[in-house]
Amino acid sequence: MSAMIYANVLASDKPLAIYKAQFAIREWFHDLTTNKAFFNKSVEFDNCEIVQEVDFYRGNKHLYEVKYSVKSGEKVWWEERYLVQGENLEPRG
Repeated sequence: MSAMIYANVLASDKPLAIYKAQFAIREWFHDLTTNKAFFNKSVEFDNCEIVQEVDFYRGNKHLYEVKYSVKSGEKVWWEERYLVQGENLEPRG
């Protein structure tokens, strides 16, 4: 099974850094929910950039939309969105 997964990763047009970035996003999201770290950030990561954008979901002051993007230049390789319940706080930029 792991050999098939490894072969699929190698055959993919996505750079290996994208898969590493996806793992980093899981860690960021865990940190955001655990520490209530509702802020925007961007980090260079293995020849790509990980961006975390936080905003209120449709103006609801108790529900945040968290968007993660993995970019290389102008190309967006991966995007994830989450809804998170939070306190009545302003997102920090």
